[in-house]
Formats: sequence, C-alpha cells, structure tokens
Amino acid sequence: MTYLRQRAYDLEEGREQGRNEKAEEAAKNALALEIPADKVTKITGLSLEKVLELQEHIKVTAQA
Repeated sequence: MTYLRQRAYDLEEGREQGRNEKAEEAAKNALALEIPADKVTKITGLSLEKVLELQEHIKVTAQA
C-alpha cells in the first residue's frame, strides 16, 4: 500500500471512530434521560446490543 493510500485509510478510520464516539455519547445522554433503549438505537444508529451495554455501564456508574 502506498503512503497516500495508507494515509487516506488512516484518516477514514479516524473519522469512523469519531462518529462512533459521538453516537455513543448521544446514546449515554439519551439513556440518562430514560429514553428507551430501542428508541436510542433508532436515534443513534448503534446496535441494540451496544446500547444495552452502555445502559448497563450507566447503571453501574450511578451506583458507585
């Protein structure tokens, strides 16, 4: 792979990671507002599995 192709690939990977982080942050905020997980999936585009994982993390953090 050439340097330019690798650089373009790395940039796209960074953008994708940023989009995922924003979606996860939005999901956390929505879950904190007690929006149901199935609706959060529609809002953020995250999988139900990921949203439930985030929801569980929020519960554990709130208990601590």
